Order: sequence, then structure tokens, then C-alpha cells
Amino acid sequence: MFYQQALTPKALLRMLPHISECFLLIQSHFKERYYQVAVYKYEKECFILRDDVLVKKMGRLSLSSHGDEEEILSAIEEALDANHYLITEEKNVLLDLRTIEKMGETAKTTINYFEFVDL
Repeated sequence: MFYQQALTPKALLRMLPHISECFLLIQSHFKERYYQVAVYKYEKECFILRDDVLVKKMGRLSLSSHGDEEEILSAIEEALDANHYLITEEKNVLLDLRTIEKMGETAKTTINYFEFVDL
């Protein structure tokens, strides 16, 4: 099962180091640039997913607060199998979040956070 919530960069900065598995879709509209990143975190590994199909599916799922994690995990697995990812360190994701937080009022930011939990 997954649980989804919309978070602020500040809240996510506090939580992310303590979460073992989650998916983030971060979208920011800056004055001259649109920033979008999809990140899958598993343990200490962070994968930046570069798959438009996955991003669109997450957009549809963002309308639900909880649901079947297999729907998300299968889309993530397809992106990984197709090599549509870059591996990065968690500290780089945290740096992006700090930058977005500093931009504050100048950027409209949406963060969809999906945490996977075992029941």
C-alpha cells in the first residue's frame, strides 16, 4: 500500500533521510524555468527517473491519497528496466530541495510524495 501527501520542501528535508522507500515528484515553476524531477529512493540509493510515461501516470495517481503500490512500483520498474534513470546521492536531492526552499515565493512548487508501507 502507498500513502501520498503533498509536502513542502522544508518538511521533506526533515523526513527524507529517515525514509527507506519512497517516490517523489517535484515540480517547480520559476520565473524563467520549469523544473521537474521524479525520484525513487530505496534505502540509500536515489534514482532520478527520466520517463514521461511514469510522470503522467503519477500525475493521475496524485488525485488519490492512497492506493495499490504495485501500480506505482510497476511503472518505476519499467523505467528502471528501460534505463531511463540516473543514480544520484541523497545529498544531491536534499540540495535541490534546499534550493527550492530558498526560492520561496518566487516559485510555485508542488511535491507529491508517495511512501510505501508494509501492512
